[in-house]
Amino acid sequence: MEYVRGIDVSKYQTVDINWDLLHREGYRFVFLRASGPDKFPNWTALEKDPRFDTHYERAGNAGFVRGAYHYLLPDLHQQAAFFVQSVGDKPLEASYWGDVEHGDLTRDKCVAFFDALDRHISGTAGIYSRASILDPMRAYQSEILTRNGQRPMWVAHHEASQPALPRGWQTWKFWQYLVAKEGTVPSIPGDVDLDYYNGNLSQFLAEFQPGSAVEIHQQLQVIEDAVSRIRALLG
Repeated sequence: MEYVRGIDVSKYQTVDINWDLLHREGYRFVFLRASGPDKFPNWTALEKDPRFDTHYERAGNAGFVRGAYHYLLPDLHQQAAFFVQSVGDKPLEASYWGDVEHGDLTRDKCVAFFDALDRHISGTAGIYSRASILDPMRAYQSEILTRNGQRPMWVAHHEASQPALPRGWQTWKFWQYLVAKEGTVPSIPGDVDLDYYNGNLSQFLAEFQPGSAVEIHQQLQVIEDAVSRIRALLG
């Protein structure tokens, strides 16, 4: 199967991404870091990602389906509320995602976060993680984390032919297959994480309804293509 390609970005990527070129290169979705630790490595407070709004607007104007994620810290409270407040009233075609990769996280702390996040968004948030993180904490024993395997999984497994899934999940929705230090594309200065959607383009577009910015971009693209063909005919 030819998977749909996407990226994930944060304050560590430049705002000088050529989103229009990226779209023409075949990329169709982006996960945006909305919130997380303030400073590396002294992660003692939360911040709204300072480039979230810019990445969000420019990606939407170029026709990208957008999701947002929060990097979960083990010892801070009200993270779900902070995450939702950081996104604000911006529509997310690909929803909210909790990034579970900090080594000190426990199952109970993850359960509390996702339970609160689900209530805030009146739905089921997705989870970004990997088997080496979720299996030792026995996430598969928690109904709130796995929802019988139905919580959407954005799995991290780099440079593999297929990703290894954490116990409790039967499939993946997205796969981060290449990490930033290895991932480069011509339209992005510097490194970037690369992702797949588990399906082809028709399946992707059937599942993720574009927002108004995406629709406008697509309409403009149709008009521009028609104008180009008319100019070519007129010589």
